[in-house]
Amino acid sequence: MIITKYLIKKIFYSLWICALISFSIFFIFSLFGNLGENYTFKKVLLLSILNAVQIFTYIPSYLLIISIFLFTKFLKSQNELVVIKEYLKI
Repeated sequence: MIITKYLIKKIFYSLWICALISFSIFFIFSLFGNLGENYTFKKVLLLSILNAVQIFTYIPSYLLIISIFLFTKFLKSQNELVVIKEYLKI
């Protein structure tokens, strides 16, 4: 039971990091695209946030795939994958 809680915690941690980094990248590029428009800065920020969220709704599998790669990278970096394989007998 402890291993499952640990794995779920690691999966959510990698999902959170992936979502945060992806959102900031999408937000920055959207901000650059919207700064050329003739809007107020608050409206540009709001549009950039909405565009970043819109990208997540268009491609939800992107977030899942990148977070799985990040999850395996976390497990391999501290040799936890070997320990989990030994306990689960995979």
